[in-house]
Amino acid sequence: MSRIRFPEGRWANVPILAVLLFVSLSVAGSTTQNVHAATLSTLAQNATSPSWNPATSCKAVVLTTEQFLGKVPNPTQIQPNVGADYSGGALPLVGAKPAGTNPPSWQWPYPKRSTSPPCTVTLSNGTVLPTLVEIHSLLVVEVWLDECGSVLPGQCDQVFNVCNAMLASNCGATYPDSMHRVHSEIDMYWNQSGIAPPRPTSRTTIDIQGFVFWDDYHLKDSWHQFSGWELHPVSAWRISGQLPPPDFGMTASPSSITVSAGSSGTSSVALTSLNNYVGTVSLTSYITSSSVSLVQPTVSLSPTSISLPSSGTGLSTLTVSTSLLTTPGTYTVSVRGTSGSMSHYTTVTVTVTLP
Repeated sequence: MSRIRFPEGRWANVPILAVLLFVSLSVAGSTTQNVHAATLSTLAQNATSPSWNPATSCKAVVLTTEQFLGKVPNPTQIQPNVGADYSGGALPLVGAKPAGTNPPSWQWPYPKRSTSPPCTVTLSNGTVLPTLVEIHSLLVVEVWLDECGSVLPGQCDQVFNVCNAMLASNCGATYPDSMHRVHSEIDMYWNQSGIAPPRPTSRTTIDIQGFVFWDDYHLKDSWHQFSGWELHPVSAWRISGQLPPPDFGMTASPSSITVSAGSSGTSSVALTSLNNYVGTVSLTSYITSSSVSLVQPTVSLSPTSISLPSSGTGLSTLTVSTSLLTTPGTYTVSVRGTSGSMSHYTTVTVTVTLP
């Protein structure tokens, strides 16, 4: 027997064979599995809406609530406590299943608390599906805090339900309103990382972007619409009909480098204009170590200022230099981009080895 931790934080004793199955299924959900030649689905081809949050470069597929949830009520449930079945959902990221199937959440190709979910997932049949969803004109019907301090000290999940009030006038949790209502969560890990959107206000109408997830643990819960479907993590939202403000995004590639003492290494910091941002971004960097370091590497950026046109991009080179006296170990280089009151960060992990 072995112990395994499920996405909700529960632990269970399971046979070693089941652990091996868990590992194999996790790999199967990733974009590296190609039992068949990869084929972009229509949904993946239509995932063209830019992210409103610079923390992710994924593009969203725009769906209605009904397209996202599907039209299949769970056949194993009893009216009126019936929700949207997994089999009818637009994005079955663990593959097609018969109606009434409740896939375990640990089979999902990424954890719901991930701060960097993949933009696409390739199924075992080669079908490529997007992960970021955008839905418009949703009424926020409930807002609350959940799991406060139980996962991260001083942090809560910011939870809310949204519904298509045009088709579900009561926005209730039971059938048929449950087929027009989606559970949504702003994850505490996103909040801790400084990349979470603010919490929306109840009874406002919003547009939302979030990563699709199936939570198998809540099919009996009215506050989860008797369905596993949810948007978790929610990456961004806006008042319906409003355009997101101009902004810029930052990424570093590669995000980790290894340098032998006495040599140097580089990483490219890419900047992207979002939502018609036009302006100059100033770049600064600093390096830290979690352990005692007598001599740290030095870091530099070139250039240290980049002007971005609307929808444009720019590139700066981060150079990490060491000497033979540099203390071996792992360091974190933080690069900060600033434009007026806006600031964004990206990090590069640097491992210094003996020459």
